[in-house]
Amino acid sequence: MMRAVLYAVAFLIVGVLVTKLTTPSGVGGYEGRERALAEQALDASRIATGNPLLTTAIVARRVVAVEAEAPGECTEPGFEVNGAYPGYRATVRAYTLFRVPIAGIDVTCGGAVWGVTMGLSA
Repeated sequence: MMRAVLYAVAFLIVGVLVTKLTTPSGVGGYEGRERALAEQALDASRIATGNPLLTTAIVARRVVAVEAEAPGECTEPGFEVNGAYPGYRATVRAYTLFRVPIAGIDVTCGGAVWGVTMGLSA
């Protein structure tokens, strides 16, 4: 019995480490304004799912797309959130153990999630 528990714990630890070590945030692929937007989207995605079980299962997140000129919810002139800018949309992919993708989180300029897509491919 004790051996089975140790194997299960080791499996979870390896799964978390593999995911954390092989999943970059994706922010480094952007510069300037797009980098600020990617960082903001990554931060917003941390609380975006609204599902405690799914949030617990997420081990790592990676920004996979930033559309800097997309129409967003924050279109008033001068509107800024955390140093970013209005009119953007970004997609953040969420991974669970062993880098299995479990959600795609779409974020707009205000940090509002406009869709969560379950079961994405890598």
